[in-house]
Amino acid sequence: MIIFSKLQKSEVKIDRKIPITVSPIKVIFFNQKLIPILSTVLFPSTSTSNKTYSISQTQDSYIITLHSPAEASYVAINFPSLLPIPECVSDWMKICDYLKELFSSKDLQRVYEKYKDIIIPSFPSDWIGREINGYKIIDIIGEGGNSYVLKGIKDSKLFAIKVPKISNQLTATISSFNLFKEFFNEAWNIIEISSKSDYLVKVYGINVDFYDIKEIMRGDLLVYLTKPPTLVMEYVEGGSVLSLLSKGFNFSSNWERIVAKIGLDIAYALKTLHISGYVHLDIKPSNFLLSRNVNSPEEICNIKVKLSDLGSVKRIRQTPTHFTAEYAPPELYMAYPAMPAMDVFSLGASLFALTWGRSGFNPDEIVFSNDSNTVYQRYVNFYTKLYYSSLTKFQRYLLSLVYPDYRKRPSIIQVIEGLKRFSC
Repeated sequence: MIIFSKLQKSEVKIDRKIPITVSPIKVIFFNQKLIPILSTVLFPSTSTSNKTYSISQTQDSYIITLHSPAEASYVAINFPSLLPIPECVSDWMKICDYLKELFSSKDLQRVYEKYKDIIIPSFPSDWIGREINGYKIIDIIGEGGNSYVLKGIKDSKLFAIKVPKISNQLTATISSFNLFKEFFNEAWNIIEISSKSDYLVKVYGINVDFYDIKEIMRGDLLVYLTKPPTLVMEYVEGGSVLSLLSKGFNFSSNWERIVAKIGLDIAYALKTLHISGYVHLDIKPSNFLLSRNVNSPEEICNIKVKLSDLGSVKRIRQTPTHFTAEYAPPELYMAYPAMPAMDVFSLGASLFALTWGRSGFNPDEIVFSNDSNTVYQRYVNFYTKLYYSSLTKFQRYLLSLVYPDYRKRPSIIQVIEGLKRFSC
């Protein structure tokens, strides 16, 4: 396990050390389940080497700590006292090989790349079996561009727990954590709104410690492993409607009526959001969740479909900061303020994609465009081709939802009335 944590200087005694010049290093001791059980601080003294390590011992384990001033890296490695140093036995062979190379090599980056799979946590899998903010993590539900979604349990009840991603690219990590910070400002309003509709996935709470976020963004993986910011939501067992495509449900003769039913339920959810003064801004099929598992397409007509991922919501007229390009209206690319018409477009785009039996609505020349000034005209060209193509009656109705000019799209109330005509 690799641990990053630079501390302030204080006096600590260790059993044995190899001296060198480094800043204080926090050392974390783990039990066999990799749960932190003890921490201490090492203060090696002066040396001319370009790297150092210290060895200390507790009753049941050794700890070896490495610091590389050139790389500004801090590494803590724990293994049981039963393992003789420097002998290598059974399952610890790879760790021993790592230690041998670590203490003899001048190329620390090469050693790190070779053995990083055993010395750094693997996310999100390393959360399984751990407790985060009072919830025991038992499985991984999914992974998006900015976050992981974990399955947690507390008091015998299941929850979906969203954790923002960290990335090797600082800008991606900042973007991910900023979404949580922004959501925190509206958290209590969103929690209340989510309780007003059975078509919205309920939000139960948000856990954000801004000091911990600073430490995580500085590279402290132990804090990210044990105390990540989390958004706690209702667990919806049926999963995303995208799973219906992999089951071949889109080949049902009733598929368009079923898609209209899915759209109607999501429109009810959006009505609650819009009336409350908010815009979702990330409407897409992967955020449409089935309230229970289904074995046939027709069962969907008798269950609720819920809208999830309220972490992206904004007040009307606020500046959007996140969207999914495949379902986004042209005005989102053009940095318009948040408005309900954006959700109407993305709902229409999602329903179009479902009728086609695929993921994504916008063409590649829009999705991968680097020029926001040309997006609108490109979309008009795409819409024109779509308009004159062979469409079903339902798809022709959906054209009104994805109209290029946001001022001419229907309101969510009008969408509800329109979808009722096609729904099962």
